[in-house]
Amino acid sequence: MLARTHSFVAALTVAALITSLGAPALAAGFGTNDETAAYEASVPVVLDVVLLRPIGLLMTAAGLVVYAFPVLPFTAITRPTQIWKPFGPLVATPARYTFSDPLGSHPVEGTRAVDQ
Repeated sequence: MLARTHSFVAALTVAALITSLGAPALAAGFGTNDETAAYEASVPVVLDVVLLRPIGLLMTAAGLVVYAFPVLPFTAITRPTQIWKPFGPLVATPARYTFSDPLGSHPVEGTRAVDQ
């Protein structure tokens, strides 16, 4: 039993080392000064249509359900002046991602331009 545990820990250590050696190659694009690279994250259109948009639709529906049942009543009771504050992250952001962003291109969080 102890030998199996040692071999399992050794395999996990080797997998972690192999994974961590590839991290600098993945981080190469994060230090760019190009404004368009910082503004938009490019995704293949097929991947966006087949996988990401349906996930965004599911997240919008799940956010609406979570907002309607537990969040809305508790916020209305405890902080009635801030009743719409949780609506943004739970419903509006996934809806904007799903329905408003152009296919294959999604603005990176925090860099959304106001008027472009």
